[in-house]
Amino acid sequence: MKDMLKKAAYKFKQAGTAMYLSICLILLFLISLFISHNIKSVNKNENLEDTFGREGEAYKRLSVFFSPKLEMDRSDIMELRNKLTVQLGNSPSVETSQQKTVFLDAYEGGGTLQVSYQNTFLLADAAFVGGNYFDFHRMSFLRGNKFSEEDLIRDKAVISESLSFALFGSSDSIGKTIWINERGIIVCGVIADKNRQWEKLMGSDTKKIYLPYGSMEELGCSTALISYEILLPEPLEGFAMKTVEEAFGINRYEREASLREKEISIVEETNRFHMERLFKTGMNLNKRTMKTVSIVFPDWENEKVIVENRLLFIYVMRMIIGIWLIKNLFLYIWKKRKEKEIKIL
Repeated sequence: MKDMLKKAAYKFKQAGTAMYLSICLILLFLISLFISHNIKSVNKNENLEDTFGREGEAYKRLSVFFSPKLEMDRSDIMELRNKLTVQLGNSPSVETSQQKTVFLDAYEGGGTLQVSYQNTFLLADAAFVGGNYFDFHRMSFLRGNKFSEEDLIRDKAVISESLSFALFGSSDSIGKTIWINERGIIVCGVIADKNRQWEKLMGSDTKKIYLPYGSMEELGCSTALISYEILLPEPLEGFAMKTVEEAFGINRYEREASLREKEISIVEETNRFHMERLFKTGMNLNKRTMKTVSIVFPDWENEKVIVENRLLFIYVMRMIIGIWLIKNLFLYIWKKRKEKEIKIL
């Protein structure tokens, strides 16, 4: 009798432990679903592909990063735009219209500037931007609005909430004049600070200022670009990437050698955080870790790489949990059937 009780207690203990572990893993699986959905919603690609594309027409978004050695500037972007316009216009796969812009693009240079107001002097992380930059990087404006490439007045700036508070003591700084290299710049917009944890790892919690690209040279800064972003039609698989590579003079059959030689990195942003893309990224971790180009990536690209790594870890963990739960479910069903067969015999 004692032996039977001991066996029953042991089986109950085993079943209880397995049940407890299964419940914990199911909860962990559900939490991972919530976390991955939250990360992707915060870091979505601004949905430009859907809002800009015409009905029934697919679009792809690409980011191109340059080494400072290339000294890419706005004249190169103008030349590139002309090449892309000609290529897209000559392509039978792309429908062009005088009433519709065929592609959107944005470009960015960077540096550190001393910003002052009255007797306050601060160092700020400066981004000199052009094209449709604020469409590619939608920001939460607390006050004011963005500037555009078409603005005749270049002496405008969008500043972060932290920079506004440091200079003026509040976020109400629209219309006020700050000084950079003895040049007056009018604040036209104030954006909310980002408070994501990984930004501190990248040092991007510094005070930020966005200026028109055309003011770089006037402020005595280098005009070298660090990134170029583009959204263009994708009538056929790989069309957008091929078009951009050809515009940059990259031989796609020797792509890795060409990218290293030209010190250019091209990233496809569309569906970047989808599971299939992340697993492909995970298969190339060695290449991803070993940097073969001398490129200083902007904060927003480093942020996306961190998001990719976190999502990849979550998906792998979710897959392992799923396999474990399915395996134990089958074992449980198999044992129950065996017990029934023994009872029948």
